[in-house]
Amino acid sequence: RVGIDLLAGPSEVAVLADESANPDWVAADLLGQAEHGPNSPAALITTSEALGRKVIESIDRQLVTLSTREIAGAAWRDYGSVVVARDKAQAAAIADVLGPEHLEVQTGDDDFFLETLRNYGSLFVGPWSTVAYSDKGMAGTNHVLPTGKTARYTAGLSVARFLKPLTYQRAGREATAAL
Repeated sequence: RVGIDLLAGPSEVAVLADESANPDWVAADLLGQAEHGPNSPAALITTSEALGRKVIESIDRQLVTLSTREIAGAAWRDYGSVVVARDKAQAAAIADVLGPEHLEVQTGDDDFFLETLRNYGSLFVGPWSTVAYSDKGMAGTNHVLPTGKTARYTAGLSVARFLKPLTYQRAGREATAAL
């Protein structure tokens, strides 16, 4: 038997995007994870209110013909969100608090976010790096990732999860006084 320290929850995605992102692609990526279950969170963090509005409109349009609209629609309605940040630093801070399982970055300054972000299960940089590649095992990233904000303190499943490090201390009499 092998124990691990997290339970896999509903799939979740956050997309961090600015005015340079394609709203239809952002919407499709949000819905692509929302269709995993009616309680799958999908969040857009953006520095552009205009983009946020366009993404919401695109989601509404795409849901009309989406074969998984019952599930994805419920997830978006109940667990979807759009957060408008004042600048890219605040957007990164919001993403780090969220600590999503999957985090996509689609901005005009992707390198800033690559260097700044710290809390995510797996990071997808640029509009061509979709979560679907990871879901289908094509991108080499792990498919067992932390959910429910646990990316703030743990990472995806790796061989390290199956190892149990042991630590010990041994102090001598002479060292005790100094300690």
